[in-house]
Amino acid sequence: MRFEIDFTPTKRRPRIKRNGQSYDPKENQREKRAMVAAFNAQCGSVAPFEGAVSVKVDIYRRMPKNRPKKLLREFDTYKPDADNIAKAVLDAMNGLAFVDDSQVVSLTATKHDRTHRESDMVAVEIEEVAR
Repeated sequence: MRFEIDFTPTKRRPRIKRNGQSYDPKENQREKRAMVAAFNAQCGSVAPFEGAVSVKVDIYRRMPKNRPKKLLREFDTYKPDADNIAKAVLDAMNGLAFVDDSQVVSLTATKHDRTHRESDMVAVEIEEVAR
């Protein structure tokens, strides 16, 4: 399964109410709904994998407009961290692409060089691992 999203999701810290209950910030919920919609639109309704899976997350982000035009690319050493992006993707795919994210035996998250591009993009590839 492979799908793309046109923004960079990130896993933000849960918020705590005064009574001690925790909840997901609205940004997390909005991004999760957008990832689920992108998955359903590009992969269709498929049964989630039940065995071990491998997940590859490729992150392509645009360079800010204040960067010089002659600078064509630069390392993406800026926030959000690659692991927080991967966590957000895995949380959104729980119950959809795989039954639970504990099934992930291999995870690769790569932040590619930032370039002058129209928008951010994250490509996700999920494969079942065979013995």
